[in-house]
Amino acid sequence: MDYLSSYNTFKNSYNHSQETISVGRNNLIIHNIPFQSTNYIILPGEKEYRYNNDIIFNDIFNFDYNDVLPASQNILNIADSKVIENQSFTYSVLRKNNNKRLKGVILLFHGLNEKSWNKYLPWAEYLAEKTGKAVVLFPLAFNINRVPEGWSDPRLMYNVSMERKRVFQYISESTFANAAISTRFQEIPQRMFWSGLQSFYDIVQLAWQIRSGAHPLIDKDAGIDFFGYSVGATLGLTLMMSNPSHYFTRSKIMCFCGGVVFSRSDPVSKFILDSEACAAVNTFYLENLENVLKKDKRLAYYLDDDHPIGSYFKCMLHYQKLKKYREENISKLAKQIFAIGLEKDCIIPPYEIMNTLKGEKRKIPSKVKVMDLPYLYDHENPFPVNPAMESTVNKSFNRIFKNISDYLK
Repeated sequence: MDYLSSYNTFKNSYNHSQETISVGRNNLIIHNIPFQSTNYIILPGEKEYRYNNDIIFNDIFNFDYNDVLPASQNILNIADSKVIENQSFTYSVLRKNNNKRLKGVILLFHGLNEKSWNKYLPWAEYLAEKTGKAVVLFPLAFNINRVPEGWSDPRLMYNVSMERKRVFQYISESTFANAAISTRFQEIPQRMFWSGLQSFYDIVQLAWQIRSGAHPLIDKDAGIDFFGYSVGATLGLTLMMSNPSHYFTRSKIMCFCGGVVFSRSDPVSKFILDSEACAAVNTFYLENLENVLKKDKRLAYYLDDDHPIGSYFKCMLHYQKLKKYREENISKLAKQIFAIGLEKDCIIPPYEIMNTLKGEKRKIPSKVKVMDLPYLYDHENPFPVNPAMESTVNKSFNRIFKNISDYLK
């Protein structure tokens, strides 16, 4: 497949609001399906939270950053549970252009702090064409079309980034692209868990729609597989380990540049998190979590051992903690896991994918493959859109995605 041609075609023709979009080749079509999340009320911002047996927690957060970052003004000063775009949005289904209900789907999960589907649409096209399955591009909480427009506005976020540079003397990798998420995660590191949990529950809600026969395109008995890139691979693994309502018993997962515990990744990047935000998140989850849970009772309630989802989340935080529990769970799924890491990926190094998915002693039989590309690339951009490199990028893209599609057929 011609990656550059596919990228430019989608960049010029794709949008979130159009009900259907004809791809114009390979007899493919995109459907944009509305989704109303029922799970946003777990996010910070509610006055109180009620759980089983009327256990009640009150919100503990302040959403006003004006005293620290006046440039953020009202752009970022909004409670998470009040972000309308995160509650009601569309997701895309790329499929063969026919009237048949889909018998097999691949749920594609993106990386952290994505602004668009641009780089993923050629991936989805290749998978749909070669596997014969539909590809569901589902945006995770507070990403792509699930955020207010201002959070992605280069001019507004440039001002926030410049202010972060003035306030934090030793900050690095602060840009307009990561200013919103960096500010939000630094001020309230719990957001990483709560937004991840909403994404988890949203996928379970989608799976329920499918299995109940309520989905407009997908057959209730359809096979559901996962393609997870970067942090999306961690979400997919968590869904498979927990396997709510046995929705994913027969699922397979493809981890591309992902599938590691959080402590073995380095998300400091001008496209992901700046250094101050990453330090705050690392301190919170890797160093002080036990002390934090003594104060944040609602987070402690969800991360208690009585909540399996919390246990799976915790086992994917620190490599040395809950190692036996993590490796036991990954071992059960080993035949359903395939991962590809890239040799020069500094954000999620391939040897750390090995450490997580094959285990410290390499006894877990998960399939992990390390590949390299004959040009300059990085984690965020493995396939550069550069006409001067078109032929080489095309060959590399097709080589990698042939491995992926052969697995997901």
